[in-house]
Amino acid sequence: MSLRRYVINLPIPEDEEGKLPTALLTKPTSPQLTAMADMTWLQIILTMIRRLKSYATDIKPTEPSMEPIIAKVHKCYHDETPPRPCEQEVDI
Repeated sequence: MSLRRYVINLPIPEDEEGKLPTALLTKPTSPQLTAMADMTWLQIILTMIRRLKSYATDIKPTEPSMEPIIAKVHKCYHDETPPRPCEQEVDI
């Protein structure tokens, strides 16, 4: 059986008071909720991941120990017999 594998590492900076960006703490508007009513759960989740990704930042970007922003998906076949290699990751 193939698997859809999501790899997500989205470091979102907090402000001096320990709060996330205001845009992430606001409720969706009525038009946004209406638009989501026509979407699948997967489409909603991918949209939210992209929104989070837009606020993410690399950790220590100029140092060798940098931790990059990651939001990727790929098809995985490790659960098959015999196992096959995974497909190439694509950005979310």
